[in-house]
Amino acid sequence: MLVSHVKTALTTPSRSRLGRRRPVRAAFLALVATAAAVFATPAPSMASGDNYLPECVYASVSCQTGVATTAPPSDARCYSNAIFRVKVCIVYAGDFVYVQDLEADGNSALARIHSGSGNVNARWCRNSLGHNLWVMCNFDWVEDTLKQVSGGYRYSYENYSITSLGQFSNN
Repeated sequence: MLVSHVKTALTTPSRSRLGRRRPVRAAFLALVATAAAVFATPAPSMASGDNYLPECVYASVSCQTGVATTAPPSDARCYSNAIFRVKVCIVYAGDFVYVQDLEADGNSALARIHSGSGNVNARWCRNSLGHNLWVMCNFDWVEDTLKQVSGGYRYSYENYSITSLGQFSNN
């Protein structure tokens, strides 16, 4: 009914209807704008802005861009690699991952924690802040499984290099 009324109002510009035409047009445009906003909203996995690798779209992968922080606490277990110039630290209480970018090259430093159990088996933490700065990601993983720690760099959405840094379990 509303559509036929709008159609009539838009196709019949008689003087008696000119006063009613603007509110109908405004209502119609508001409806179209609202529909466009609703359908243009990204899916929850993309809404956070953490879709920085192709793997990030999968339900079994959790990708976070770390938040700026200071160096990890003294009880953190740290791993590093001189070639990849990245430092990754794990704080078991709370499942926190810290990443420090040790190379001033404009690329994001990455950490990946991988385990073979649970609904999510790969957790990525990205440091997009730059050289010598620390970020922290807060994950939730199964405590009693072996986890592989990797670190490296993201060059672009599809190109990254990581290397194994170590492993831990029973945390």
